[in-house]
Amino acid sequence: MLQSIKSLFSQPSAPVLTGDEVSITALIIPADGTSPRLATLTTTLVFSDGHMGSDMHYWPDMRPFWGSGIPWQYRDMVRVDITDSDIPRLNGCYWGFKSFALHDLPLNKHVAHGICGDACIVKMAPHRYGERGHRIIRLQGREFTDYRNELGRYMVYDDVLPEILGTGVWREVLGKLAEV
Repeated sequence: MLQSIKSLFSQPSAPVLTGDEVSITALIIPADGTSPRLATLTTTLVFSDGHMGSDMHYWPDMRPFWGSGIPWQYRDMVRVDITDSDIPRLNGCYWGFKSFALHDLPLNKHVAHGICGDACIVKMAPHRYGERGHRIIRLQGREFTDYRNELGRYMVYDDVLPEILGTGVWREVLGKLAEV
C-alpha cells in the first residue's frame, strides 16, 4: 500500500546520460546531389577537442563521411526551429551540421555554396520548463524533470522522422546551414 502511494508522487528517473555515445536517426544530405536518406549515426564526444560546437558536448559522428582530419575540424552548425510544418510531428528544433573544408571535400550539390561534403540534420528531443523553472525533457515517450540541472549541458537528440523526406523542412534547414 505504501509503495502504491509513493508511486503517485514519484517522478520517473532521469535518463542515463553517463557520457556514453548514443545512436540516433539523422538525415544525411549527400554531397553528390543524390536524394537525402535517413541513417543511424552514433554521437561522439567533442567537448574537449577545441573545435566549433564543442560546447554541445556530443555531436553526430560525421567522421565516416568527412574523415577525421581537417574536414572534421572545419565544421559548423546551425539551429533552426520549425513551427509551421504541414505535418505537426515535424515541428521542433533541428540542428544542421556541415564541414567547410573546401580543399578536402567536394561542394554539396544540393546548395549553391557553403557546404562541403555530406550534410547532416538532427532533431532535438522536445522539452519545456515547469512552473519552478526546472527543465522537463520528453525522451522516448517519457517525461523527465531535471531537478538538479544535470541534463542542461547535454544535447538530447530525438530521431528524425521519415516524413521529413517529402517536405521542405530539410531544405529550410539546409539553406540556413549554407549561410553560416
